[in-house]
Amino acid sequence: MGARNWSFRICAALVALAGAAIAVAWLGNAYPPWRAVRVCQTSGYASLLLLLASLAVAPVLKVSELLRFPLQRAAASAFRRRAGISAALLALVHAALALSTYLRDSWDAVLDWSFTRAGLASLIVLALLLGTSFPWAVSLLRLKLWKELHRLAYVAGAFAVLHVLQAPFAPSWRAIAVLSGFLALMALRLLPRRRST
Repeated sequence: MGARNWSFRICAALVALAGAAIAVAWLGNAYPPWRAVRVCQTSGYASLLLLLASLAVAPVLKVSELLRFPLQRAAASAFRRRAGISAALLALVHAALALSTYLRDSWDAVLDWSFTRAGLASLIVLALLLGTSFPWAVSLLRLKLWKELHRLAYVAGAFAVLHVLQAPFAPSWRAIAVLSGFLALMALRLLPRRRST
């Protein structure tokens, strides 16, 4: 119970920070069109950071085992699930904001522009994973390969990173930071597991 409380507090703090960043973006720019773009961007970055935090759990567990400082798997799993759910919900908010602001009069552009196609692909995968993140949904759908299905989070992450890399509004330093973080996580996943002696 303590471990799950710990993971809940960390995830709640990340979500609160995301909400605060979105509020600052809303209040920080008085010009309405740019305010909408800033809020949309901030919600997207918050979603991506929560998704990367979720994806970081497995590599962090692996590194902690290699360093002989194992972390609590129950807390790590609970955090991964909560961060993933939060990322998916924020991605839906991000998409709703984009479709109601700068894409409002050009919905066909979602499929015309490469960066919006990448964002849409990430959103579809995250929505699928969100729908199968609850025990009642898993039992209703009779999913037997739940764990394998949720490895698609890495695919969602790759599409989200591509979305940022191609986005015309994204500063290059942010795109490079996001790409570097994602590649570092993928590299850490390739580390071998420590053999039990």
